[in-house]
Amino acid sequence: MHLKKKKQISEKKRRAKRSERSDSLKKNKPRFALKENLYGVWKRIKQIPWRSAFLWVCKIPWRPMWRGLCRFGKKRLLPLCCFFLCIGVLLAALVLSVSGAVCHKTGDRILTVEQVRSLDGSFDCILVFGCRVYADGTPSPMLRDRVQTAVSVWETGVSPTILMSGDSHGDYYDEVGTMEEVAVAAGVPEEAILTDAWGLSTYDSLSRLSEIWKGKRVIIVTQEYHLYRALYIAEKLGMEAYGVSADLRPYVGQIKYDVREIFARCKDVYYALLQPPTAYEEMKS
Repeated sequence: MHLKKKKQISEKKRRAKRSERSDSLKKNKPRFALKENLYGVWKRIKQIPWRSAFLWVCKIPWRPMWRGLCRFGKKRLLPLCCFFLCIGVLLAALVLSVSGAVCHKTGDRILTVEQVRSLDGSFDCILVFGCRVYADGTPSPMLRDRVQTAVSVWETGVSPTILMSGDSHGDYYDEVGTMEEVAVAAGVPEEAILTDAWGLSTYDSLSRLSEIWKGKRVIIVTQEYHLYRALYIAEKLGMEAYGVSADLRPYVGQIKYDVREIFARCKDVYYALLQPPTAYEEMKS
């Protein structure tokens, strides 16, 4: 009887150990299942008749297929590629010729501050275009140079007014306010500064100058790459305009600005010829 009890106790212990093992296997099932699946995949790969597959690939008539593809490329693809290539070359030539024509037409009206002094008569205003303002409210080097150059032009006495035109219709972005602060800090009185918070583009700034402030004779201050199309738009809007370059230093990303300006000139030629409504007018209508 004593031996039987011992056997029963040992059997219970074995059963308990088996149940613990089964529980642990259930818990770690994904890992063991992954191993089993990988082993099964490997067994299937080994069962593939690689030799017969290689022989089947060798029996494919590659040469006739290649010849057929070459014939198709010569007959269909090559003429199509040549067609699109010619269209791309023509479009590039058109864009470059329009950009070059704008630069050639307006280049003789870009002056220095000293040359502005020698111009006869007074001007209605000095127009300054806005550009990037950093998140902390400080002006970018390009914007600071524009305002400083405009202050230098204003000090010559050719115009009593500076018009700051830029994007300031957002809650946390204010180009015009930043430009005004820089000008006041440089010694320009607030009464001599006008602001246009809806100068969202070059065309918008010049169109609003012509319509709202009735500007007929103006001096435009911005970087040289930007002056060409600004002077072109001003001429098409019926203004007598001269430009002063604000390139006081080399700027980061100037190549990017120059490339983008080529396409911007084409866009503004279209705007200057058709003279669509400004962004402010579209919002009001």
